[in-house]
Amino acid sequence: MKQTLLFLFLLTIVLTAKGQTEQKITQDSKRFHIGINFSPDLCYRLLMSTYGNQSSQIIDSYNQTEIMKFGFTTGLNFSYNFTNNFVLETGFQYSNKGFQTKTNELNFGTMIDPRYGFIYPSKTNIAKAKFIYNYNYFDIPLIPKVIVGNSKLRFLAGIGISMNVFINKITNLVTTDSTGKTSNDRDTYTNGLRKINFTPIFSAGVDYKINDGMNLRIEPTLRWYGFSNTLDNTTPITEHLWSAGINVAYFIGF
Repeated sequence: MKQTLLFLFLLTIVLTAKGQTEQKITQDSKRFHIGINFSPDLCYRLLMSTYGNQSSQIIDSYNQTEIMKFGFTTGLNFSYNFTNNFVLETGFQYSNKGFQTKTNELNFGTMIDPRYGFIYPSKTNIAKAKFIYNYNYFDIPLIPKVIVGNSKLRFLAGIGISMNVFINKITNLVTTDSTGKTSNDRDTYTNGLRKINFTPIFSAGVDYKINDGMNLRIEPTLRWYGFSNTLDNTTPITEHLWSAGINVAYFIGF
């Protein structure tokens, strides 16, 4: 149902934009552009309860211990100009999403994360520890964008969707012992997480025309949480990732 509503909304945006941008491509403009992008992102997750008040109490406890982390989105982009004011972007992206826990002092014993079912034995000399959860995806975005203005510096905005293909989840356990020495234990997981997800994308920013064949775009971008739970099993709590960043893209026209 959510996918259908978003598709209809995107279709409305596309048809409206095409109807409002009757200006044709000028002879000195390029229709097709290829580019690269990099977006430093602030990443987190939204937890939702499926079992009522009891799950809500668990979510509250997670929200007190888990915080945002830095990630990124980068890759290859393709842009097609239907008119001077309406473009369609797609591409192939690699993204790192996730979140982390606060650094906590440990009571010696065993640390258990009931959401994932993982058990982490702690060493007797560990004084502090935190977990960093890295979710890695291969993304294929599709974003219609409207561009306003005819000068070198123009404004643009877009709303689209990205298909997220799960690669792996890397959990880093960063510990500090009683002497102050820090270590990083890393585990990679591919099971128990949904393989395909979809993420709405919202962006707005500026497009600077360097010359007839080159453009630079800077866009604050929100990649909102996926339609589906990132966990590929039945749990009292569902987990939905999101990220917000400044996407910088360089395009060459053909």
